Amino acid sequence: MTDKRFAIYIRKASKTDSSELRALSEKLEQYVCEHGGTVADKYIDNGYSGCKFRRPELKRLFKDCKLGKVNEVLILTQSHLARKLKIYRKVCDKLEKYGVSLTATDRQNIDEPIENMLLYLATKTKGFA
Repeated sequence: MTDKRFAIYIRKASKTDSSELRALSEKLEQYVCEHGGTVADKYIDNGYSGCKFRRPELKRLFKDCKLGKVNEVLILTQSHLARKLKIYRKVCDKLEKYGVSLTATDRQNIDEPIENMLLYLATKTKGFA
């Protein structure tokens, strides 16, 4: 069995105080503990839009994925990763290229099966977005 090396990724569009970021981080760290993994590193893009692909911590995350430092990226919700399907798909493609999986711990925004299917299709097909 491969050891689970999680990268915690948090993004907030508006500058957020450290207590809110710490609370988000602690929630994700708890998930890691509950699932028998370790936190390889934390990547926090504070004050960066989810509509943009170029973010400093996302770039560092990709570099570490390429180097094999992590094998799973953990986010709270899909919106913390990207606000546009095109950007979300681009991020997912890059992670897939490096053999890294993506887990969103809070899926309450896409609980309906049809929404899950549409999100999956949007991230896997080039003609949808």
